[in-house]
Amino acid sequence: MVSNERKPLVDLLTPDMVDIYVGSKRKQYHLHKPLLCHQSEFFKKAFSGDFKESEERALYLPDDDPTAFELFIHWLYTGRLDEPWGPGGRRPYIKLYILASKLCMESLANAAIDRLQVFYATAQRYPDVDMIVTIWSDTLPSSKLRQFCAKKVAIALLTRSSFNPWKIYLDSKTEALTDIMLHVHEAWQTKQLPSIPVEPDCTYHEHTTTEKCKDRTLWRPLL
Repeated sequence: MVSNERKPLVDLLTPDMVDIYVGSKRKQYHLHKPLLCHQSEFFKKAFSGDFKESEERALYLPDDDPTAFELFIHWLYTGRLDEPWGPGGRRPYIKLYILASKLCMESLANAAIDRLQVFYATAQRYPDVDMIVTIWSDTLPSSKLRQFCAKKVAIALLTRSSFNPWKIYLDSKTEALTDIMLHVHEAWQTKQLPSIPVEPDCTYHEHTTTEKCKDRTLWRPLL
């Protein structure tokens, strides 16, 4: 397990560097090994011992998205994520959450879903079918991102006549529609719309290896 001990950034920026190649075109990133290994169990294991990656000082992530990886690098060196208003909008942040889960980085995944929660609350937008397919294809059934998006789409189905649930089924053929319709069914039974915190709190965080959030905002319905 990666240590929870905080270290000054300057102590982790040593000359010990490694190369990460991301995506099908193998975009190269030259990064500080101590910083990577301090933040991620995935990188710590990859660059330790007798593994090929350790000997070559290189790691290949062909299935991951370079834009999402660059968001990860920004978070790695600054400790924060910007709001998803730039090119690509929220899609790179969904990819970032998936990447964080793969890298066993709960803090990064929690930061990514916080930014998504703020975006969807501010922009009053909903995940589209392509995003739903990606999320349900690349995450586990227990994923907090699945839980968040299922509830968001359920709200869209209940409040927007133009939102077609069968397109989700026809395009994805996953359990996504089942997860979404559970929230719709509950709303019909209780005669109340699903609610999502307006401001990010600990609701959609993972805390298997990280400390739970100390402060929680009040729940208010988000329509």
